[in-house]
Amino acid sequence: MSQKRILILTYEFPPLLGGVGTYCVEIARAATELGHQVTVVAPAHDTDNAAFDAALPFAVERLPIAHYTRHSLRSLLTYVRRLLAADVGRYDIVHLADWPLIIAARFVALLRPLRFRVILHGTDALLLNQARLPRLVGAGRTLGLAEKVVANSRYTLTIARREHPAITDARAQVALLGVGRNWFAPAGDAAELRLRLGIAADRKLLLSVSRLDERKGHRHVLAALEHLAPEEKDQLAYVVVGKAGDPAHADALKAQASTIGLPVIFTGPLAEEDVRGLYAQAYLFLLLGEDRSDKIEGFGLVYLEAAAQSVPSIASPVGGVPEVVLDGKTGLLVDYRDPRAAGMAISRLLADQPERDRLGEAARAWAESLTWRRCAEQTFG
Repeated sequence: MSQKRILILTYEFPPLLGGVGTYCVEIARAATELGHQVTVVAPAHDTDNAAFDAALPFAVERLPIAHYTRHSLRSLLTYVRRLLAADVGRYDIVHLADWPLIIAARFVALLRPLRFRVILHGTDALLLNQARLPRLVGAGRTLGLAEKVVANSRYTLTIARREHPAITDARAQVALLGVGRNWFAPAGDAAELRLRLGIAADRKLLLSVSRLDERKGHRHVLAALEHLAPEEKDQLAYVVVGKAGDPAHADALKAQASTIGLPVIFTGPLAEEDVRGLYAQAYLFLLLGEDRSDKIEGFGLVYLEAAAQSVPSIASPVGGVPEVVLDGKTGLLVDYRDPRAAGMAISRLLADQPERDRLGEAARAWAESLTWRRCAEQTFG
């Protein structure tokens, strides 16, 4: 690709953690490595980000906006409208990476022609058509004006086309996300990490990494583990990494975990190095997400992070997950509503380590093929 000047606009960006923020950092880094001149505009989130931003290989401009409220959204609209109206001509590609920016672009497009691209991550495809504010301002119509609508999976694109018929085939693009090279790196001291987190050295580690949200399906994993035989439970420890989205739900999970007959360790959020260390030690990665009408699992980066350390996944075939976890090739897909079947899948791989290793090797090869460079080429080409 010839060198382009690319502007990426996002609401979610470090220090605010989440999949959109990860996407923005990684695709901006990859586009820079491809030779493009990249600028990311993101809120400051009431934090001094100077050291973090200076370490990135692309430019970051911060807006004086904090965490999401109705007031911060109004401020975001004002700043972005001014930015786009004044500076959009400086860029070859304007890439809207988060739904508040799609709303902002709607207001700008009412006043002047605007060339831009959009990435849809999953739930945002629903939100733009169903949530009160986006529906009130007609934000979904913005997708019909985009020169390209990029979806992170075929599933997300199908939902987007259903909700927004103005998206034409000619302007639609699927670009599966990538996994950063950092997730392939060797892990640190396994014994020290286990000791620090209270994981017995002699137990096989089963792992989930995700925010503790109902739709992520931790309760279904716990129900599946309860169906294991006592001699299987004696081999295992289940480690759950992630922030509690809803404290009441987190408390319910801990109460459920106390009854299943094997150690369950809730670590809360961890540093990336520790998460990578847990992936490296994990025997299986488990996440049985739910099929919901209000939220979409458009992709699932954590499955690729686990795969980068040669760990196969047992997952449910919801949303875009079957495009990330290839059933029978890089993991197993089971119905989250059938805990006995999920338990049998776990038992199968506990009893057959060569099969588990075969899936893990294929998972790593699959993760190696899904680079952020490829994603950036498809998005900005």
